[in-house]
Amino acid sequence: MCISSCCSLPWRRTASPPAMPDQPVQPPPIYHERQRRELCLLHALNGLYQSKAFTRCQLNTIACVLPSEVYDGGPCSRLRSLRYNIFYGDYDANVLARALQSRGAEMTYHLDADAINLDDPSIIGFIFNHDNCHWAALKKINGAWVDLDSYRRVPTIVGNDDEVRQLMQQNLANGSVLIRVISSEGRNQQSQPA
Repeated sequence: MCISSCCSLPWRRTASPPAMPDQPVQPPPIYHERQRRELCLLHALNGLYQSKAFTRCQLNTIACVLPSEVYDGGPCSRLRSLRYNIFYGDYDANVLARALQSRGAEMTYHLDADAINLDDPSIIGFIFNHDNCHWAALKKINGAWVDLDSYRRVPTIVGNDDEVRQLMQQNLANGSVLIRVISSEGRNQQSQPA
């Protein structure tokens, strides 16, 4: 059974004040969504794409078309699948993979941050899964790596490549899963012979 609830949620965007005519033009604000319910995967994806790229309804629909498996027993067993909860979100990695695929991207798991080429032009960003229950995005914006964790009030500048590797290794050491998100098109171009 699939119930796709398309409700509108308030989306927050951190914004810089408008530029005055005599002031230099400011870079565009960093798109950041704050945590709502258990929609951290939605917030991580939208942070990764720096826009409202996905909605709760879209992720629920993606989850519905995945092979159905439901928990046995309990009064809500038909309302909560292994993929998501129709009321709160709580999406799993299968939903993440299909959502990325719908945008021409793919994901790869990594156990060592030092093995990742951060200069790879096909990298869209990274997603962490903390404690198997919270998703958070990490993306290079305006030349600096930014932590777009929806638990934070505002995005946090991590810094340069060395600092982001240190953050990645720290998260991996604490049991988090590191997922690299890349453009499928960029990956295909790199694998073609010259």
